[in-house]
Amino acid sequence: MLKNPFGGLTLRRIALAVLVLLGIAFVVQQSPRVSYGGYAPFATPVARAWLTLALCLLWIFAYGVLALVRRLDRLRITWQPAPAEPAPAASDDGPLVAARDRLNALFRATLRVLRKDGPLWRLRRHSLYRLPWYLALGGPGSGKTLLLAASRLGLGAPAPEAEWRPGDPCRFWLGDRALLIETSGAHGTMWQHLLKRLRQARRLCPVNGVIVAIDVQDLLGGEQGALARASEIRACLRDMQRCFRRPFPVYVVVTQCDRLAGFDAFFTHLDRGGAEQPWGVTFAGAAPLADEARLATFTSEFVALVRRLQDRVVHLAATAGDDVQAGAIYGFPAQFESLAEPLYGLLGHVFARSYQASPAWLRGVYFTSAACDGEERPVSASPLAAAVRAHAPARPRGSAQPHGYFVAGLLRDVVFREAGLAERAAASARRHTSRYLTPAALAVTVLAIALVLLAGYDCNRVMTRAVHADTARLAALAANVDTGGTADELPRMLALLDAAMQPALPPVRSPTESVLERWVGLYQGERLKDAARTEYRTLLRQALLPFVQARAREAMIDPAQGDMPRFRALRTYLMLGDAEHFDAAAVMAWLAHDARALPLTDAGRTKLLSHARALLDVPDFEASAPLDGERVARVRAELGARPLADRLYDMLQADLAEAVPEPLSVAQLEGMDTPLALHRPSGLPLSDGVPGMYTLSGYHLYPAVRDKLIAGSERDGWVLRRPVSAGNAERLRESLDRSYFSRYVEAWDALLNDVRVGAMPPDARDGAAEMHVLAGADSPLRRFLQAVATQTDLAGKGSPPTPVDRHFGALHQLFQGPNGAAPPIARIQASIEGVAQFLDGVDAARQHGVPAPPADAIGALQDAAEGQPPPLRDMLQQLANDGKAVAVDDIRRRIDELWRADVAPFCHAALDNRYPVDPRSSQDMTQDDFNRLFGPAGLLASFFQANLLTYVDMSVTPWRWRPNAVRLGFSRAALQVFQDAATIRQAFFPDGGKTMAVRFQLLPLFLDSYFTRFTLALGNQGLDYAHGPAVPVSFVWPDSGAAQSGRIGYEPADPGGRDGHAVSGPWALFRLLDLGNLQQVRSDRYKLDFDLSGKRVSLELDAGSVINPFDLPALRRFKCLDRLLGAGPGPR
Repeated sequence: MLKNPFGGLTLRRIALAVLVLLGIAFVVQQSPRVSYGGYAPFATPVARAWLTLALCLLWIFAYGVLALVRRLDRLRITWQPAPAEPAPAASDDGPLVAARDRLNALFRATLRVLRKDGPLWRLRRHSLYRLPWYLALGGPGSGKTLLLAASRLGLGAPAPEAEWRPGDPCRFWLGDRALLIETSGAHGTMWQHLLKRLRQARRLCPVNGVIVAIDVQDLLGGEQGALARASEIRACLRDMQRCFRRPFPVYVVVTQCDRLAGFDAFFTHLDRGGAEQPWGVTFAGAAPLADEARLATFTSEFVALVRRLQDRVVHLAATAGDDVQAGAIYGFPAQFESLAEPLYGLLGHVFARSYQASPAWLRGVYFTSAACDGEERPVSASPLAAAVRAHAPARPRGSAQPHGYFVAGLLRDVVFREAGLAERAAASARRHTSRYLTPAALAVTVLAIALVLLAGYDCNRVMTRAVHADTARLAALAANVDTGGTADELPRMLALLDAAMQPALPPVRSPTESVLERWVGLYQGERLKDAARTEYRTLLRQALLPFVQARAREAMIDPAQGDMPRFRALRTYLMLGDAEHFDAAAVMAWLAHDARALPLTDAGRTKLLSHARALLDVPDFEASAPLDGERVARVRAELGARPLADRLYDMLQADLAEAVPEPLSVAQLEGMDTPLALHRPSGLPLSDGVPGMYTLSGYHLYPAVRDKLIAGSERDGWVLRRPVSAGNAERLRESLDRSYFSRYVEAWDALLNDVRVGAMPPDARDGAAEMHVLAGADSPLRRFLQAVATQTDLAGKGSPPTPVDRHFGALHQLFQGPNGAAPPIARIQASIEGVAQFLDGVDAARQHGVPAPPADAIGALQDAAEGQPPPLRDMLQQLANDGKAVAVDDIRRRIDELWRADVAPFCHAALDNRYPVDPRSSQDMTQDDFNRLFGPAGLLASFFQANLLTYVDMSVTPWRWRPNAVRLGFSRAALQVFQDAATIRQAFFPDGGKTMAVRFQLLPLFLDSYFTRFTLALGNQGLDYAHGPAVPVSFVWPDSGAAQSGRIGYEPADPGGRDGHAVSGPWALFRLLDLGNLQQVRSDRYKLDFDLSGKRVSLELDAGSVINPFDLPALRRFKCLDRLLGAGPGPR
């Protein structure tokens, strides 16, 4: 079933919605009038929207506060604590929720039935107030259900879904005359929810009355039971008073009176009309009375009821059928009279006045009987009645249908007929209040009106005086201003116009004074404004118009202004004197541009334009200023000498520059990483770039600006008296396009030719990091090139290419992959990534002391650069060269670091100031150190093989650096060190062994006659010659197992008595040779002469190889270097 979309509307809510909408409309319309000190905070639509929202939120807040205050009266402070109730368990929430849902469903079904007559119920004719609503209260077994069922008024469930079910929190009875809600009145959650729903449904009058059902058995059952029932009823009524805040009558009905002994016998003779009549007490008056008066009235009225019963005893006893029935009739008045005391006590407890709340409105007390056949026997109020009842015949059991006494008339003629009592009582209370408030409100209103009138008169008087004062001040200012229109008079002229404009507007007042001036009293503001406005317009024509015309005249005759500014100045000058061609917007646009050159602040410039707008942008402005015809003709001739296309392009540039003033910088094209990747060789900052008119934004505006200028040239042909035809317009369009596209290309070419990749850091690690950035997905180089391609792709899809598209076609192709393949720029980035990985390998090789990887990636990048557009080709070549330089530099530093760490320290320690490198040293170099340094697997040979072999050309003598190793930067001395080391290695290690081995032969050539014998011993080897046949002797040095020593001996001793010379140490051979004079005879043979005290001995030394250690220059000049990077040798 679809839910009724109008189910929540009521007349009150409709009226409230209308008032809210009217309030919003009032705020939106009147809030712009609110100003303070010249500032109108609600002048804009956005400000008014925020104001409306704030007022709505304030209203919601106030409504919430009032709702909270209404609930505060539920808080009561009592000295008797409420009985503690155990907190409901989580499992108890289910039945509570189900009961609440059932109550809501019953209400919805009932309201749907009451509203079924259509939407007119919203206009009250068919509203929920059409039928009175009553609550029927009573405990379980109190007889309220039988009471309503036996009323014979056609009461039933409002709808099938509202039929009563066991466990329902309440029961709805709907009839033709009323709606009754039967509830037990339990003081709990469901009871409060029921009251809330009643208040929501019928806010003006939730209920028209309350029927309180009290079982007669509760009255006769004892004082405690009656007081308990009274407390429950009192609590329920107080809950209703606090929730409804409306008076309502309470009808107390004592039910099941047929349980009193003698009731049936006493009333069995009544016909249907007599049985339906009300029986009880209705208190006089249609308004609540004091509780004492009610109880006093009840006592007397109850006595009257008993007396009426007693008056009928004799007649009814005489007509009784037997003695038992006569006895029951005789005892019934006494039975009924016994209800007086408990009933009085119950009423006193329920309706007594309390400091917490006013008493409920007791409207009447009534007695009814509504029983079913087959119910329990009546109760007795005395022993006599019990004895009489014992002999009475039992009631026959029938169909258990309810039948009642005194029910239908009570509901129909008393309760339902008084349905308007609750509404009249509320209205009476309001009238009672208004009786005192109305005169007071009237008096306050009259006083307020009088005060407002006086205040309005005073405010208008003050306003009039202020206008007169402003007029006098304006006259004083006008006397000191020269209206000749010169720029020097501009400050005084603006001060005059500002003063003239003030009276033309209402004086600035507070919001309260503004209301008093305009809406109260004799407001003269409009007349004063009209007079001031007329004076202000006169001053504008006398002062501002000559100034504007003079500025236009000076601008049009100034050659330094340029053709475009001069043309627009001429047009403005002519418009001021030509009403036919006058265009206020064009004049204002020129003046706004010209005002930038005036010596004014921003505030002064704004004031000038405001005054100009007040002068020009009005329907009644007369463009009749006198013109200088001679100057106009001269300017027309000068401007007409230049082609119209050139003048229009100047205008186009100016308009586009104003529309797109910001250039598109390199930083914007490339992104945040630009300073790290790109730079401009010209020195221009990266924040500079292409003018905005030569970007996509400018191009999108270009056609409209171009067509506007061409249309303007057709329209402004009168300015130079050279009209433009349709054919000329097309040629102008083509000329402007050629100029624009040509300069578009020039601007981007200039930028591309001035952007290069930044210099690579000298360190391989940093260089690799920069290469990774350039090769990454967010590559600044790619973003820059793609942004340039985007900015130069003007045609778009499906449009013919422009000259710009054709010029930059190669750049566009970089980002267009065929058939979904990767674009060429991706392959270029892959080459850059290869260089980055190569540099990573170079850095890793340096850290681990291993040779660098091959530089194939550098060549691949150089190959990729071929055939690319000029800017990209140059950038890639630069990257390749920089990558190569960084790699070589890193290799050079790696080799130098290895030399300084692994070779140089040992070389200096083993060789410096030691023999045989230093022949004058007395300290010998050990043979082990010599082997470690110069051997085939020694430090020098290993270092050379691992690090320098690929960079040295050893095919020539002396050695030289290979061409690809020239940039290593090593000195010629460094290369000579390794060549000398190789020579020493070949001389001392001819067999490639780990230890040096020198083999030679000695042959005696000459022995002085003075000597008879000459010996030369080297270890265990020796030469012995005594002027006999010369036999060569072979030597091997060093002699393994022999002492490291040498000796020359001769006989006889010399004149000094010396018979020889001895040497010792690892280098004894060479020290022994140093005693003589070694002369090279040929490359492998030497002559060794000894001068022994003037006596000569000559030997022939056969080295056996042209590469030998004897008289070796490489050994004599060998020096240890501290570093290979151009540094000299270390200390010897």
